[in-house]
This record gives sequence, C-alpha cells and structure tokens, in this order.
Amino acid sequence: MQATNAIDLGPSLRAELESMICDESGRPHPKTFSTPRTACFCRLHDKYMVDFVKSPAYSGYLNEISTQIETTVELPRANRPRRTTSSNSDAQSSSADSLTSAFNKHIETLEQKRIELDNRTPVNSPRSQRSTPRSSRLAEVDELGRYHALYDDTHSYSGTQKTPSRIKSTLRKYLDKTALKEEEIAEEVARSIILDMQKLVASADSPR
Repeated sequence: MQATNAIDLGPSLRAELESMICDESGRPHPKTFSTPRTACFCRLHDKYMVDFVKSPAYSGYLNEISTQIETTVELPRANRPRRTTSSNSDAQSSSADSLTSAFNKHIETLEQKRIELDNRTPVNSPRSQRSTPRSSRLAEVDELGRYHALYDDTHSYSGTQKTPSRIKSTLRKYLDKTALKEEEIAEEVARSIILDMQKLVASADSPR
C-alpha cells in the first residue's frame, strides 16, 4: 500500500486493515492481511496472468511440454490425443509399441535375475549365512587395531613359536591384502601413540 508502485486497494480495504492491525490486545489480528492479500492476488492475476496465458510464448511452452510427454511417457490409449492424419497416428503407435516392448523386456530381465538369486539362496538358512560372503577375506582388524583370524589358525604356527608360518604368510599376502594393509597402518599408529606417551612421561618426570 505504500510501495513505489502501489496497488490501489481502495479506502474501505485500507480502513479495514488499519482497524485490524492493532486490536484491543495491542496485537495484530491473525487475519489482518488475508483480505488485502487476496485483493493483491486478483489484481496481479488480472493484470499479468490473463495476458501471459494469451501470449505466443505460453502457447509454445505448452506445445513443447505436450510433445515431450507424448514422446517419452506411455499414456493410456483413451487419453491419447487423436491425430488427424494416419501417418502421425502410425508413427505414434509404433513409437509407443517399441517403448512398451523395451520396458517389458527390461522388467522380465530384472524378474529373471531376482528369481535366480532367490533360487541360489537357501530358504531356511540363518541370516548370517544369507549375507554377502566375505570372498577371500581370511582375517580382519578391529577398531583397536587388533588382528583377528576368520579361520582356524591353530596349525598356522610352526612348532610352539609364535612366528607365523610360511603358509599363513602366503595366505595373508595373496588373499587378504586389504586386512594386511589395515593391520600395518594400525600397528604404525599404535607405535606412534606409544612413542608420544613415552615422551610425555619422560618430559613430566624430568626435573624443571
């Protein structure tokens, strides 16, 4: 109402707004701006929207959307716009049939893959057995950097010594490269932490 290009809402609407903007409680009424907002919408619609809908730009925009929908979206036969020429109708029908055929073939392929996967998965097997296999992983490193074997490694040590045998070393080298790398990083981090702690203790014990 006080803008540079104000919308003329009339004196009655202005008086209503002024009376509702501060009621007996000293606060604006919840519906103070409802009527002015509706009036502004109507004025803007009459001034701009009517002319815009009649403009060539809007018509071209609608035609572009309509063409894109007809060529990319499979619509029911009853809702399809009728063509005046038989050539356009035949081309549209051929395009729709090819799209439908390709879509159905894709769905059949996905369904066949799902059936094959279900057939390979035992129905009554525990959930842990139905999960994704660990492939060639034979060990893992936990959050604390500790190495845990995922297989029976009672025979992987030579004699009573705790040094890994050649069998275990070979397996870890070729079948568990990721876990081995994680273990090396964890050991390096652990050594760094221990070294830092030793330096802190030594500096705290040293006389000042």
